[in-house]
Amino acid sequence: MMRYAFHSGDAGLLRTLLDEWKTSREDLEKLVLKLEVSDDPELADDLYNRVHGIKRGSSFMGLDFIVRLCHDMETLLVAVREKNVEADAELIDHLLISADLLSHSLIRLARKVEEHDPATELVVEFDDERSMDEIAGKTNAILNKQKQRESSAGEAPSVESPASGEPTGALSGESALETGGMDSAPDSGRFPPRPEPPQKAALTPGMQSIRVSQDKLDKMMNMISELLIAKNAFMHIAAKLNVEYDLPEMSKEVKRVGASINRISDELQNAILSMRMIEVKTVFQKMPRIVRDISQSTGKKMELRMEGEHTEIDKTIVEQISDPIVHLIRNAADHGIEPPEERKRKGKSETGKITLRAYHKNKHAYIEIEDDGKGMDARLLKQKAVDKGLISREDAENMTESQAINLIFLPGFSTAGQITEVSGRGVGMDIVKSNIEKINGSIRIDSEVDRGTKMVIQLPLTLAVSRGLTVRVLNETYIIPIDYISETVKIKPEEIHAFNGKYFAHLRGDVIGIEWLSKLFLLGERTTDHEELNTVIVSNGPEKFGLVVDKLKNEQEFVMKTLDGHLAGIPGISGSTLLGDGQVVLIVNPIELVQLAKK
Repeated sequence: MMRYAFHSGDAGLLRTLLDEWKTSREDLEKLVLKLEVSDDPELADDLYNRVHGIKRGSSFMGLDFIVRLCHDMETLLVAVREKNVEADAELIDHLLISADLLSHSLIRLARKVEEHDPATELVVEFDDERSMDEIAGKTNAILNKQKQRESSAGEAPSVESPASGEPTGALSGESALETGGMDSAPDSGRFPPRPEPPQKAALTPGMQSIRVSQDKLDKMMNMISELLIAKNAFMHIAAKLNVEYDLPEMSKEVKRVGASINRISDELQNAILSMRMIEVKTVFQKMPRIVRDISQSTGKKMELRMEGEHTEIDKTIVEQISDPIVHLIRNAADHGIEPPEERKRKGKSETGKITLRAYHKNKHAYIEIEDDGKGMDARLLKQKAVDKGLISREDAENMTESQAINLIFLPGFSTAGQITEVSGRGVGMDIVKSNIEKINGSIRIDSEVDRGTKMVIQLPLTLAVSRGLTVRVLNETYIIPIDYISETVKIKPEEIHAFNGKYFAHLRGDVIGIEWLSKLFLLGERTTDHEELNTVIVSNGPEKFGLVVDKLKNEQEFVMKTLDGHLAGIPGISGSTLLGDGQVVLIVNPIELVQLAKK
């Protein structure tokens, strides 16, 4: 057990250092994986500089455990840089294990600093000394193996093991930091002088940046929510003055002031939302390691391509989408990509390709996971679902290919039996779908046998502020999120047909299901005594469904508040919000409503 104690002043300096190291720590794994497939000598330089920066600061703070770990990594990187050892799978595995331990240690240290009470001494303990000893032993083994090869070839060994000699860089003598504006002594590392790397562009004079806590941003977002409600109230008051009190001039004045408030609130809202946006790179950078690990464990050849890493989404959404993406990438690598010999028989390249991409389109963010593997056989999927009693044989025969592929989202679709084209693909997919829908997203699948599979995730750019269509059902008002609405139409009662307790209508050649919102919420029976029925067409991927309402009102922005207690479990309801007149209205969840209608 290694124990380190810091005074309050040192804790503040440590916090600054951890902030400085954050980017380097997050990029270590990505750079190590690149080192395996690239001959670019600058990669080893970049890795060395990042690790060395952490080591110098750790030395200044007396964190000899982290210093020792960084020094061990440096020794291997110097050897790679000087081409004294090969960046083979064994060395890359070892560097990844070292990077994991370093990252884990820094995260633990950061957590302790955040939890620290300034009035007390900061104490940090590491119990990874055994892991460090194992890492050092493995490093020696790698270097000694190379020495033996050189000796047998009559060459003098040129790499010094970390267990002997002086460490790379003046560990004990470094009393200054490279960061925070403090000068440091010239670097005494093993890398020979180099094409000097270009200096980063200097910040424009006067430009500054500060770190803001998530709590403060959330508080500001709550204030924006209140402002949004107040903004909507102006339009309501203006209409009331004009209609109920016959004061058109005063109504115009209130509208004018309301328009000004609306403009200011929109600018403020956009500014706050932009502060909450982060790049999906933070999620994507985990995936190369996952694909590499599966490739090594299964013997499959595969490569991962990543596109759109700089696409920005709300921080809350990025955090919640991480696990579903990991699951889908694992499925693509483990169950989608075939073994090399099978791919060769099919006339494919022995190396399977997985593409992970992100982009913006129509005020949504999209994330796609695509592979060129075996694909999914709709016929086998239907048979599997029938065998497990999840659907009837009659339902299976009437299913389209798209509906059959979506069977993998049924709970309990797969078992932990032998992996085939069917089993294995659906394990946990119901959880993936559920987690995506919790953040107002949706997922659809396109797949073709022996051609591959594409999973498309549609996400809102932010969960903070949404737009919705206000509708009236009997004496109740609801909001349907715009994200789920494809269109609104008027359907004549005689165009609606009943079959087996369900209702259907033709819409431009397509047959879509129909249900009355009043019936779903147990407010009343289906009414057909109107010449035309106001119908909101909602969609979840390729499937569409019609919700009949009494009146279509207006479109407006809203901030959803979740329901607590007994109200939290109401099917078809996502939350609530306030209208401009102070009325509390419920926000419906169209996906759950469609599921209710089908049952």
